[in-house]
Amino acid sequence: MTRFVAHEIYRDQLSKLGHGVPLWIPEPEARRPQSGGEVRIGDVGYFEDGQFVRLFNVLPLENRPGDHLEGPPYSIDPLIYNDRLLRNQPKYLQEGLYGNGISHHAQVGVNAAANAVVVPAGAGVAYQFTTTKAQGAMLLLPEPADLEQITTNTKFPKYMEQHHTSWVQYARKIGFGCKPEDIVLVRGTMKTSNWTVAAFQQDSRSGRASLNGSFTPVGLPVASAGFNLALGQQTACHRDSRSRPLLAGTILSGEPLSKDQCIFLRIYKAKSRFLRVWKPPKVMEAGAGPHQLPRHDGDDDNGPAGADAQIISDPDSDFQYIPVDIVLDYILDSNPEAEVAIACEDDITEMLGGASWPDDLRQYLQEYRPEVYVDPDTKLGTLSLVAPIARARVEEIRRNEQHNQPMDVDAGGNAGGGGGDDGGDDAPRGVDPLGEGRLILPHRFPHAPPFRWPHVALIDSSSDGSSVSCMALAPNGEHVATGMDDSVIRIWNYRTGSLTKKLGGHDDTPWSLSYSPDGTRLVSGSADNLAIIWDLTGAPEQSQLHRLEGHTSDVWSVAYSPDGRYIATASTDSSVRVWDPENGTQLRNFPAAEATVIQVLWTPDSTHLVSCGESGGQCWNISLADNQTPVRFNGHEAAIWCMNISKQGDRLITGSEDHTARIWSIETGDELVTLAGHDGAIWAVAFSDDGSQAVYGGYDSRVIVADSFTGEAKYVWGGENNSDEEIIVDTVSFSRAGDLVAAGAADGSVNLYNNRTGDFIAQYKAHVDKVKNIQFGRDDLDLISSSDDGSVRVFNLADTLRVGL
Repeated sequence: MTRFVAHEIYRDQLSKLGHGVPLWIPEPEARRPQSGGEVRIGDVGYFEDGQFVRLFNVLPLENRPGDHLEGPPYSIDPLIYNDRLLRNQPKYLQEGLYGNGISHHAQVGVNAAANAVVVPAGAGVAYQFTTTKAQGAMLLLPEPADLEQITTNTKFPKYMEQHHTSWVQYARKIGFGCKPEDIVLVRGTMKTSNWTVAAFQQDSRSGRASLNGSFTPVGLPVASAGFNLALGQQTACHRDSRSRPLLAGTILSGEPLSKDQCIFLRIYKAKSRFLRVWKPPKVMEAGAGPHQLPRHDGDDDNGPAGADAQIISDPDSDFQYIPVDIVLDYILDSNPEAEVAIACEDDITEMLGGASWPDDLRQYLQEYRPEVYVDPDTKLGTLSLVAPIARARVEEIRRNEQHNQPMDVDAGGNAGGGGGDDGGDDAPRGVDPLGEGRLILPHRFPHAPPFRWPHVALIDSSSDGSSVSCMALAPNGEHVATGMDDSVIRIWNYRTGSLTKKLGGHDDTPWSLSYSPDGTRLVSGSADNLAIIWDLTGAPEQSQLHRLEGHTSDVWSVAYSPDGRYIATASTDSSVRVWDPENGTQLRNFPAAEATVIQVLWTPDSTHLVSCGESGGQCWNISLADNQTPVRFNGHEAAIWCMNISKQGDRLITGSEDHTARIWSIETGDELVTLAGHDGAIWAVAFSDDGSQAVYGGYDSRVIVADSFTGEAKYVWGGENNSDEEIIVDTVSFSRAGDLVAAGAADGSVNLYNNRTGDFIAQYKAHVDKVKNIQFGRDDLDLISSSDDGSVRVFNLADTLRVGL
């Protein structure tokens, strides 16, 4: 019979649940207290007797907790990841029983306090099971477990490939005689406050065992920890169990137990082709057809156990069921050009599309042949992330589509209402939220062709090919408003792709849109010389609140004040006007010096109004009379085409045809900084949210990020700095966290840059015409772009960051 090693049986059995590597010893460094501290993301170490032993942590010093201040013993670049890839999921596992193949349970002696951290003496819950298998293992949780992890990505494997050899050399230097594949990189932890683990092995498979498990009452001696195994017939059985060691007096202190017990560890593991130990292939059984995932015994979802639980385990074998190792073998066996393979357990979960893990993973891999990517430079082989990400995105879009609500229509059956001839249309026809595009990763995978990249697309075929002339993001929620050449304004849910309203009332193209601060109203400015205030809360036929009449030419720009008390409009009639949004009354009419006023913006405190145009820029105090002398921004030698006000409200950035961007004091009009570096007109400018940086792009295809106080360039993308085609940059934006920069160009491309490292992350190819507007979602999770091709595209940033740098 196979020897009984409890921690190995526990690991092999519970690895099949797909939660990570199960730890027989979850407490922090119980057997090696000298290394100290909890297991953390970024730890490099190895497994020994059911416990993880840390060597060091590779995250930057500022990202390490106090018990992880010791980094690598030699100089290497730290592992830096984007915070968007960090996932914290409280109560990822609920309290209960977990065991491979358990689908039923019977609870015995349930006490109302049994699920609490502090359990009265003698209280508890018992579970009864039966099995005819040789081995079994389970985990009992009296409290939920929390998951913290970095989502699978391409950066962790690349970093591990670069440094793995030196990690192994260090481990050997300090006396750990390890194989290279023993060293792992932690990317996630699952922690709880209390637990019981158990494993057993029978000598006879014909026997039936009845297992009773109970949680350890807090405050009792550790020796009384309860996992009891009673045999249904005379047969030899080995068993072992552990519970969280509790200090004497814990129950008296009243303090909750710390959630520092790591029950599952999520890791990246590496294997080299030239250092592999060959193992004979496992005998394969017939599986499901090529388009059907194999079904497994019962309804098992590998969750908390149910009545009459059946403990399922593999027959006795010389093999240890370590799922990641099986994937590593598959990568190397199926791709001769791969010299090293790196994988993690979530590669399997994503490959299966959320289905339960197959009983025979080797057979599944041989039958379904998941795609492997091999880097031609490093010869690193990994399971492709692109295919499962694309599949999951399509499934989510289709799932959301099923829950989309019908678009609001007016009493006459016309969509959106509002009184204009162009607003009426049957409820949406041809609105398919699934957009198809391509993702190019020029620096991460320089030899790879563009990847298929599904995303949410906001396209209404009833617009008859109209371009998107303007776009505004709602201040809260998940809605975006668009104006189009067909004169209709559309309101979309950009997460689900649903068209929720169509507002008809203009007789010509809307040029500008602005939401009220509370998101309940919208103002639009149009080529028909009108601005219209819309109510977005009521019935569509009552959506028009006020028509703001007075301009004698196109209304190019509109803006709600941040306090919601005013609306500003700017026109090619050389005037800037201020209106009361409650009654539509004109309050101010400022004669602009500009022949054409291109843009108007409010300061964050709603006290000043800034405009720019063909002959410069100026600023008015809203509390003063129409004939006041405004603050003027003089210095550009040509028209100002774009501007942005800092969130702090003290500075203005402008972009001009004179090839420069400039930063000004709003209070005095003094020029503070001149931003150079372009060989053509500047079409787009923006401040970072903290005001420390400015980004500007233009005719020469360059995108430059500079220090907004000194003017020193930090990053220069495009132009001569990389191999991109020289195309006009029409729009730029910082993410709200300031870590990303996006730029939209005249050829329809959208580029994403890392503002922490300077890396060119990715290029989206979905639009087929000029990108006019680009914005990050309010929660910084999506990138939203609009184009002359009549579409708005919504790209999930986490998806992109997983496959990009």
